[in-house]
Amino acid sequence: MIEIYDKENINEIKKSLTNNQEAFFNYFEPIMQSGINCFIKNINCEIKILKINDLLIPLVFTDRNYDDCLYTSLLSHYIKYISEEFDKKNSKFNFILKFIEKYLIKNEINKTIYVNQWFISTNLYPALTKDDIQEITDFLKINYKNYAIVFKNIIKEYDTNLYENLNRQGYKEIISRQIFINDKKMTKNSKQRAKVKKDFKFYINSNYKAYKVQNNDDYTRIKDIYTMLYIKKYSKYNPLYTEEYFKLTAFNPIFNLTVFKNKNIIDSMCLTLANSNVMTAPAVGYDLTMSKDLGLYRIISAYIGELYNKNYAIFNMSAGIGEFKMQRGAKPYFEYLMIYYNHLPANKRIMFYILKSFVNKIIPILCKYKLCGFVRL
Repeated sequence: MIEIYDKENINEIKKSLTNNQEAFFNYFEPIMQSGINCFIKNINCEIKILKINDLLIPLVFTDRNYDDCLYTSLLSHYIKYISEEFDKKNSKFNFILKFIEKYLIKNEINKTIYVNQWFISTNLYPALTKDDIQEITDFLKINYKNYAIVFKNIIKEYDTNLYENLNRQGYKEIISRQIFINDKKMTKNSKQRAKVKKDFKFYINSNYKAYKVQNNDDYTRIKDIYTMLYIKKYSKYNPLYTEEYFKLTAFNPIFNLTVFKNKNIIDSMCLTLANSNVMTAPAVGYDLTMSKDLGLYRIISAYIGELYNKNYAIFNMSAGIGEFKMQRGAKPYFEYLMIYYNHLPANKRIMFYILKSFVNKIIPILCKYKLCGFVRL
C-alpha cells in the first residue's frame, strides 16, 4: 500500500518513524516546510514523500522550471549545460542545441516526477523489489497522468536488479553521464596503489587538518568555496547550495560534512554520504585563489579515499576529473536515467524517443573526445 505525504501532513510520519527514518525526516521536513529555495537557490519544485511498506522515498515534481539546476531539469541536464559549454567555444553545434531546446520545451520535457531525488549528484537507492517498482509506477502513472517518471543514477553493472526491474516495467534508459567507480574487488596495479599512498602521505604531512563545523561563520565559508568551484568555474546549472543547506547536512548522520583548516582558516570542504555498502561525495569545494602547490583537491581526495578504504566496499566517485581518478584505480561507467513515458500522449512519447536516440549516440562521443564540460562534474 502506498501513502503520500506533502508539507501539510508530513508531521504524521513522525508517529511511526524508525531510527533509520529519523535522519531522512530531519533532512526533508525542513526543505518541505521552508521551501526548497531556502536551501538551493536554483531549484523550483514540489516535494512529496511516498511511503511503501517501511520505505520512505522522496518524490520531486517539476514542470516549467527550464532554467533550474540540472538535478531537477531535464532540459538543463541534456541541453543547457552542454550549450553553456559550447557558448564558451562559439561552436556551431549550439545552433542544433537551440533548435532541440525549443522542441523539448514545446513538448513539456520538464513535466517530470523524480523518484528518490535528494538534490545531490548521486542518489543512493533503498532496496526496492520488483513488486515495489510495479506498485510505485502504477500509482504514479494513474494519479499523475501527464508526468514522466524518472529514476536517476542507475549503473547497470552495480544496480543490476534495480535496472532489470525498471526495464521490465517499461522504463527506457538514457545515458546521464560518465562516472567513475572505485571498487575493492577491482585489482589496482602498482602505480595506482602508489598514487593512493602518496596522496595520503601528502595529506598527513600537509598543514591541513580535517574538522567538523564549529561555528556559524563556517557555513558561509563552505558555501563560498563550493560556489567558487561548482558555479563560478563550471556552470550556473550546478546546484546553488546556501548556508542553510550545509547546516541541514552538518549534523545529519546520513551525511558527513568536513572542512579542512590551516591556521584556523577553512580552505576546502567535502560532503559525503553512504549506505551500508556504497559511499559517494556529492559536493567538494576549495579556494581557487590559493596556490595549486597546496594540493587542496588532492587532500580532499586522500581524506575521502581513506573513509572509503576503512568503511565501504564501493566508492562512487561521480563524474569529472577522470584521469585523476583512473590513475588511482577507478574505472569509468555510464550512468543512466531510467524514464517511464508509456502512459503519455503520442507527441511526448515521440519526444522522449528522439531524446533517447540523440543522447545515447552523442554522449559517448563527448566522453571519448572530451568535447564538453558535461562529463566533468
